[in-house]
Amino acid sequence: MSVPVSAADRSRLIESRIRQKAGVLRAVRRFFERECFIELDTKILQGSLVPELHVAGFSLPNALVSPVSPPPGSLDSPNSRGEQYLLPSPELAMKNLLCDWNRHGKARSVYQLAHCFRREEIQDHFHFQEFLMLEFYAVGLDAMHLLELLCSLLSELSPLLRPVFRPANANAKAKAPGPDIGSPRKLSFDELCRKATGLGFDRYWQKGLSGMRDLYTKASGKQTAPELNQDDLFHLFLVEFLEPYIRQELPNCVLYPYPDVTPLPAKSLNPNENFSTEHSGGWVDRWELYVNGVELANACREENRLSYLQSYRKRFVNDLRSSGRYAELQKFDLEAPELWQYLPDCSGAALGLDRLLALFPPS
Repeated sequence: MSVPVSAADRSRLIESRIRQKAGVLRAVRRFFERECFIELDTKILQGSLVPELHVAGFSLPNALVSPVSPPPGSLDSPNSRGEQYLLPSPELAMKNLLCDWNRHGKARSVYQLAHCFRREEIQDHFHFQEFLMLEFYAVGLDAMHLLELLCSLLSELSPLLRPVFRPANANAKAKAPGPDIGSPRKLSFDELCRKATGLGFDRYWQKGLSGMRDLYTKASGKQTAPELNQDDLFHLFLVEFLEPYIRQELPNCVLYPYPDVTPLPAKSLNPNENFSTEHSGGWVDRWELYVNGVELANACREENRLSYLQSYRKRFVNDLRSSGRYAELQKFDLEAPELWQYLPDCSGAALGLDRLLALFPPS
């Protein structure tokens, strides 16, 4: 039975949420200033999208956009049709700036608190079409050292994540302790898969498409659709078997290393491996962080080898074609991957701040 909430209490709850978010943003800025990161503020409107298959941005009608090329020195990319897109991620502009600085001998670690927009996000308490993202790139760190940096930040944010909302007629109470989210458990996909299904993951993944079909069939007792590729089957297996287990048994955890799925310019963990335009069954220097059973952040060590980046672009185009979306090719900045050869040795991470706050609303 729900308890009625008065207008005064509703107003106080809204204020509590606003103060909570403001405190978190102040703490984030203090943390990165102390770590000598430079804060960026890139444009919300972009001339093209970052070449990632599963990121769908909002486009503005041509009538609302002036078809003018960006001014000299702009971080934005021109679009031949004059279209503009609401920012789905600050990645493109941030990487452009990192490349420019590094080419002039000025590699810098940077971060940004960006309002992002994604057209195909599921709408629930943890998925929003507009949301606030923290994205940051640390020069000289691999993915796991970047995780240590993020865990330090989360430990500092923890005391701010569980403020107590006091109804107008309630007695004052001591502030509840914040959640311990700065020490997630680290485990591999093989370990997780054995816990969730009793099956090892690595040997199936290394066999490519046939291996993932066998793994899914053994875990589910069902045959897979013939049109699904290795990446499709991986995501299906993750959603149906691994993430439900995480929510029940391992709410705060990090998955590392990560399979080389759905083209992402993350560095291979095998330095002798040639990047393939196909789905290789390899592993990359990337992790995913789950808090309270919800995916909260991901990171990878950025690829900056030209041959890999050229193959990454080809693989992206191939996947766009096979998914029936080749007509959308002109929306994406296909010159960006070759520009990324000028990235410094760095790792980048993205964390959903609105999702973090949704996980720990005022109690």
